[in-house]
Amino acid sequence: MHAIDRITTLMNRPIESASTLNESEERAIGNQIVALEAELTAIKSSSAWRLGNKIANLIDWIRRILRKPGMASSLRIIVTSLGPETRFTVSKVSKNAPHDLTFELALNGHRMAQEKVDLHRIDNTPDADITVRQISDNDWELIWTPSRPIGDYSAQDLSITVGGFPDRIVKYQLNTDSKSPANSSQRHSLQHLMNSVKRVEVLSAPTREQSKVAILSTYIPNARAHTAAVTLINGLEELGYASIIVDTSLKPSLRESIKDESKASIYVYRKNVGWDFSSWIAAMVHPDTRALLESAEELLWLNDSCFGPMTDMSAMLSDAREKEVDFWGLTSSNQIEPHLQSYFLRFSKRALDAGLIDNFIARYNFPIVKSDIIQEGEVRLTSYAKDLGLTVGAAFPYEDIVERYLATWDSRMRDLKDDPLFQAYESINYVEGFERFMYHMRLREYLEEGIPRNASHEMWDTLLDMGCPLLKRELVLSNPQRVPLNDLHSKVSAISPDWASIIQHERGSFSGNHGG
Repeated sequence: MHAIDRITTLMNRPIESASTLNESEERAIGNQIVALEAELTAIKSSSAWRLGNKIANLIDWIRRILRKPGMASSLRIIVTSLGPETRFTVSKVSKNAPHDLTFELALNGHRMAQEKVDLHRIDNTPDADITVRQISDNDWELIWTPSRPIGDYSAQDLSITVGGFPDRIVKYQLNTDSKSPANSSQRHSLQHLMNSVKRVEVLSAPTREQSKVAILSTYIPNARAHTAAVTLINGLEELGYASIIVDTSLKPSLRESIKDESKASIYVYRKNVGWDFSSWIAAMVHPDTRALLESAEELLWLNDSCFGPMTDMSAMLSDAREKEVDFWGLTSSNQIEPHLQSYFLRFSKRALDAGLIDNFIARYNFPIVKSDIIQEGEVRLTSYAKDLGLTVGAAFPYEDIVERYLATWDSRMRDLKDDPLFQAYESINYVEGFERFMYHMRLREYLEEGIPRNASHEMWDTLLDMGCPLLKRELVLSNPQRVPLNDLHSKVSAISPDWASIIQHERGSFSGNHGG
């Protein structure tokens, strides 16, 4: 029987509601899913990718209906304290309780935080508003530390939406006898931002007027080496930029490294309030850093969310100058609306003189949720530039990345099918090859239907092939979108052996500190 006929037969077998299945029946359906997945590997012609995607959607649907209807009630959430740190416990009351969740906190209907939490793999990222610690086998404590003072509130004002498992969104209205915190009505304003600055130190003041300045926002967990940050800072100096380093790490340990190993101009240490945009703004308005910026005819805003630059960026920056692009970035995105991504931005003298940054700061509301910061920061900054009549451009526009990815899709599939991992039939290699195959089938469909994707993650290898000098740190270390990274080390090694070594070291440290 042909592979497609076998798949059709499997698809036509009846599947009962999960609520009526016993354990042996669930196992039988699980075997059916495995059989479907196995047959999919027989579809190796690129002309069959649409059929493969439809079947993959069917598999997702089967997995959803196998979820127990009682999952929603299998979690118990109790608030234990309110205040600058609001604590609540999450307990599993059933073995079927989900562990991969999304928590959204709101006060009086206004969203204040949104975090993904995997209770089985606690991964407290540096900028998280919600951190997690395990109390026992079935109990966890979640600690919400708002990025700004929010004043008085009671448990009745606080609501939590828990989602993240298929078709299950549950809202909890919390009740507790905890007392409201003391009044803390300080507004998140420029003055509050200035209060977050704990130290400003001139490390190597320029001896002449500095025409090019870079502001680097950085956060380095205690377990991470400073090698990548120092290498990036030295790279900025080689490009002719005086650098202002705004450090929001838990401890100011980066200061000693950059003082000894780099030529950074100014070191700023501040509390991590408001993420990168607040760091850039703090450097723009603080009296101890403003003087260096007054003579700048070109300004960079960047952060340490990437590894690199792995290649010389001087030609890219020169191209932006020659084309007289006023507001320029490495990559653009079409998600939400077309805009430059903020991990590397360049402002020309015309953009500075037109008041783009001043106009942006005056209208910035200092949001504290990451998605809101993208909306009010990245997206609106691009919009304000266009409103001022400034030219906007990217070294690697989203449309060009998509065009390159689709143009090389067939050759990518041919290379994948020749890969020994794909051809092997040992279980782990077999599954890995299948997942890579299905990933690219789905991504192609999204792109051809015009659904905007995150190119810096999902088409990372296409970006490297096009000459992009940076690689997203989140992609390499935690890979939240489960993008295939099989060729990462070999691709980076071919571009920069030094950065391949740095990345390999950080991946090893990250795995060791996060349990896998």
